Amino acid sequence: MFEELRSILSKVQADYADIRYETKRETKVTFNGKEFDPNRFEHDDGYVLRVLKKGGISSIAFTREEDAERSIRTVEENALLISRHLKEPVKLARTDVVRESFKPSLEEDPRWVSAEEKLDLTQRYNCIPLRHEAIATTTTDYLEITREKYFLSSEEAKLEKTSSPQGSED
Repeated sequence: MFEELRSILSKVQADYADIRYETKRETKVTFNGKEFDPNRFEHDDGYVLRVLKKGGISSIAFTREEDAERSIRTVEENALLISRHLKEPVKLARTDVVRESFKPSLEEDPRWVSAEEKLDLTQRYNCIPLRHEAIATTTTDYLEITREKYFLSSEEAKLEKTSSPQGSED
């Protein structure tokens, strides 16, 4: 992933730039009263590119790698436009260049729990309040979100946050 991000950043002509790529996977099990809403599985991903050019700072989001060059031109043009209308140019504070990888080890990883087990558990919890006559209806959700994030700057700051599935080798 970092080679792809480095390739995109290499095309940026600015005083500073950084790019972030993020994936998000979501699993949701929902009960409305006694009715089950079908499982929802979603997967989203995308990039955010920030540019500082001649004192103007701008950002742009895009979802497909093939849109990178057009996005670069747009964000550079926007940064220049902003710079022409500022009383004081934006200056970034000096910081240490950070290179870190964060992969939390999980004793139990919900991604390895079967969809049937998640459904059963959610249904059992949903039934608890429905046993009481005073409860007219319920909404019970099981929600699981996994994100992976990669960050690279033109100053070579490099950050990675990923999940480490059970049994995987790091």
